[in-house]
Amino acid sequence: PPTQKSQFNTLDDLARIREALVDAPDQGETLKANVVDADRRLWIAKFVQPDDIDAVRIRHGLLQLARKCGIHVIRSRVDRVRGGDVLLVHRVDREWTGAGYSCSRVISGLTMHPARRRRSYLVLADEIRRTSSHPSADLREFFRRLAFNTAISNMEDDLQRPALMAKGTGWRLAPATGPIPTLAADYDGQHSMICGPAGRIASRENIVAGAGRFLLTRDEAAAIYDRTFEIVGELWYSTLRECGVSVQDCDSVSRLIRPRARTC
Repeated sequence: PPTQKSQFNTLDDLARIREALVDAPDQGETLKANVVDADRRLWIAKFVQPDDIDAVRIRHGLLQLARKCGIHVIRSRVDRVRGGDVLLVHRVDREWTGAGYSCSRVISGLTMHPARRRRSYLVLADEIRRTSSHPSADLREFFRRLAFNTAISNMEDDLQRPALMAKGTGWRLAPATGPIPTLAADYDGQHSMICGPAGRIASRENIVAGAGRFLLTRDEAAAIYDRTFEIVGELWYSTLRECGVSVQDCDSVSRLIRPRARTC
């Protein structure tokens, strides 16, 4: 595709954007995300709202935790701008060519999923198997993301987040862009998408039972699931603290890190 010629924000522009968000909080939806050009990469800048918990650092920390679980995650960094945190998330679908940014092809999970009213990880796994040039590797990665989402109570699954990307002729699962735990008080222990033969129940038994749809044996799926929960249980707190998440915000997240005993 032709190289993109658009002009993007710079890191110096973040202070101005941050000030606009503080001065006009009603414009928050339009100011939460902006494209920034830095270090020959494009980044999406996301600003934390003044009265929120620091979701910026929580999201950055959970991306690092996902990486420790063996998940292929997008690059991210946190900058401090005018007293507020800004999360920069790398746009992997844009690549510097020397004269601008080339654009890779991307298909979101929302596009791939044939039945949007009955959203399902299993159906998405079928579509990845049909479309990916490396289905076994991509489905193993996709199952690991499902296990991680369950471990951190990311139950509000977004069909736009899982995506396939093609820089050449073959489609591959794009890096994970941002697992977020469900902080709502009415969390009921179910995914918003079907995650196994028993429906949306976020249990080890149900999720591992769907192993075949991910081209895994039941033993392979159980090993991935258990290892993911083990790493999350051991490292979530230290990882979030390393990423600058406050003790108070860690306490808010702690009730959503699911102990091993509750998943059986």
